[in-house]
Amino acid sequence: FPLIASLTINEKSALLFALTVAFSTPVTATPLIVSSEATVEKICIDYSAKIEEIVLACQRALENPAITDDQEIQFLRRLGDARSVSNNVELAIEKYDLALAIQPENVGVLTSLGWSLRVIDQDVAAYESFKNAVGIQPPGQGLAGLAATTIDSGKRTFEEAIQYFDGATALTPDYSWAFREKAWRLNDVGRYEEAEKTFAQALNIDGLDENANYGMARSLLEQRKYEPALDFINASINSDADGWWKYSTRSVILRSLDRNAQAVREAQRAIEMGPSNSEGYVQKARALYNLGKRNQAFEELEAAQASVGHDGFLLYWFAHMLQSDAQFELAMQKIETVINSNDVTHYDHELKAFIALELNDYETALTAAERSIEMEPTSSYSHFYAAIAMVHTGDIPAAQSRFEQAMSYKPEDFMLGDFAAELISKGKFVEAIELRLKYTK
Repeated sequence: FPLIASLTINEKSALLFALTVAFSTPVTATPLIVSSEATVEKICIDYSAKIEEIVLACQRALENPAITDDQEIQFLRRLGDARSVSNNVELAIEKYDLALAIQPENVGVLTSLGWSLRVIDQDVAAYESFKNAVGIQPPGQGLAGLAATTIDSGKRTFEEAIQYFDGATALTPDYSWAFREKAWRLNDVGRYEEAEKTFAQALNIDGLDENANYGMARSLLEQRKYEPALDFINASINSDADGWWKYSTRSVILRSLDRNAQAVREAQRAIEMGPSNSEGYVQKARALYNLGKRNQAFEELEAAQASVGHDGFLLYWFAHMLQSDAQFELAMQKIETVINSNDVTHYDHELKAFIALELNDYETALTAAERSIEMEPTSSYSHFYAAIAMVHTGDIPAAQSRFEQAMSYKPEDFMLGDFAAELISKGKFVEAIELRLKYTK
């Protein structure tokens, strides 16, 4: 199985399935029986031959009418494992179900079933299978599976899932997948410093793990630690050069280091490797814009629209770059296209609020900011834009209250000065001074 990281947890987890179960990599073994000591039963249980040979051996072993229930369960589980590794997940689940019909509380089978169900996005069923396994005996792999499906199914809280991950790694300290998956989940919710530490734990086990190196690069990038992020994305690519997303990420890091010409080249590689994905086009356009090639940047985005079609990420950044270029009306048209589609995010409403403020359309700005807040209540930018809009719609007390909310959610340094300036523009000098005194250390 390739070790790659996708933009979504489910895609990444499916491709990493083979590493979540204790399967050895089969080696060449031809013919099926090579010595007097080898039997189909041993080949099936040992799981050390080629996958097709394991399947054949397990099938033959199951044909023996004299096998015990325990042997049948072992053969069915190994046959299911082999089917899972060869991407025949439905067949694998069928074998696990047959084994559980004999012994419903078999921990190994329940654990294997959980992983297979997770691969086909049956998160609730996978959660139940892992929960049942852990309830009988908490193996490290079962706890890790329970942790992942706890989040995916929404059955319990995120913090409980993190505790399951910690339990898995306490029982199996060299279980790099559990550390890595925990780190990705922390990264997904913005807990980047914790994610960085957890990726480091995974890399202490396997420093060449391309997925963990890639994850570490993403976590460091989010923390604006660009130089070390570049080291880790380079390490990931050196371990495995496949994956357009790696080159897109390297482009972002290089642009953040003001190495825009290199960023353009990396983005072009991302486009060539993943032409149907918008991210490479966006990163190339942003680097071109930073190089002063604004016309070429917008031409790149237009070409991307023709290549990938409607894409919320692409349209968001098209609108974002247009507003950076002071083309506010065109920017509004682009972001409205996203908002009128089914893939809208709070960032889209947030950007619309900002563009509306630039157009002095304060009612539209306030409405857009409020919609963004409905989707993401902790967005400091959305509260900030709403506060500015309220100043101009005449509701100063509400604006002050909303600004206080913005300041409670990781505000940017510029927000205090900008909001004070808006108050002053409306003759609210006392309020602006009080604001400065309150928030200036």
